[in-house]
Amino acid sequence: MKKLKEITKKDMEEYAFCLTVGRLKEFLAENAFPDDAIVVVQRVEDVYYEKHRWGVYLKEGDETQRVQQHNEDIKSGKYLNKEKYPGVTKENLKPFSPRQIQETMNQYHPAWSCVKYKDDDNVLFIDLHY
Repeated sequence: MKKLKEITKKDMEEYAFCLTVGRLKEFLAENAFPDDAIVVVQRVEDVYYEKHRWGVYLKEGDETQRVQQHNEDIKSGKYLNKEKYPGVTKENLKPFSPRQIQETMNQYHPAWSCVKYKDDDNVLFIDLHY
């Protein structure tokens, strides 16, 4: 996996035209979506992140917590208990590296705007770029 540019919360706060909760509320008020409207998010190609250097905001998710727990279990010697883990040897216990852990994190990017299509009035579309 190619190393992606990471952005901070401060970076996101400086994006002048990204979608905010206030803009979202205005859009919803102006367009009268039903409460059961589906919310979808635009998929963008990896090229935006890999070539055009869009940044990602990283947050720990379930997978991140799982690999961190695995590292802690290795460190504590948990897997050296031959009765519970008979097939595990010290030689084949390799902890996840910091980079591998980072690659398990959820990646987010600020949304650009909301869109309403006339032929889909019960779907709220959120675009990641204009």
